[in-house]
Amino acid sequence: GTVNSQKDIAEQPTPNPLDDSGPGDVIINEIMANPVGLTDLPEAEYVEIYNSTDSAISLKGWDFVYDTRIIEFPDSTIPANTYTVLFRAGRDMYIDQGGTAIPMENFPANLANTGKTISVRNSHNIMIDSVGYATAKAARSWERNTGGEWYLSNDPRGGTPGSVNSSEETTLPPTKPENPANTDSCSFGDIIINEVMANPVGLAGLPETEYEDIYN
Repeated sequence: GTVNSQKDIAEQPTPNPLDDSGPGDVIINEIMANPVGLTDLPEAEYVEIYNSTDSAISLKGWDFVYDTRIIEFPDSTIPANTYTVLFRAGRDMYIDQGGTAIPMENFPANLANTGKTISVRNSHNIMIDSVGYATAKAARSWERNTGGEWYLSNDPRGGTPGSVNSSEETTLPPTKPENPANTDSCSFGDIIINEVMANPVGLAGLPETEYEDIYN
């Protein structure tokens, strides 16, 4: 319930001092989790992110988080208002004109078809965007509309890697529960998980009880 203890200086990451990005500056915009059956695009998983700002953003020190796996971005830059495709290095990938690509050595070999949570964190460990995608359909990507809802791609190729999403026909319910009173104005980073006591056995100055500490 108080400020955390000091971390060993040698263990602390070095954030990019020029990184002033915040939640929503880069959004997760498209997910191809089950590429089996694609013919006009390579049969390869990818995640597309979008720089929604009018300035280039350096990804130095940023993390791509797949479920509980943390994958550091290569030292690269996303141009302003540009779609960028993330995929496993060495695999074939097609990028639409105007888009950019970031092949990643540690990108997941296979994205789970049953759905996972994908997040992007900046060099200051601030959550920039996080989504939980639903069960994938073969040869069709999940695409995001301007309201943050997800739908299956209607592009005849099955996806739109590196370019604006296809026009949606129907949307699925958001992955987060709706607030019926419409009073929830929180955004990513407003409340953070700050401390976790998972194994309290042997505590003397505190009760032997598991807890989590969250911070507004």
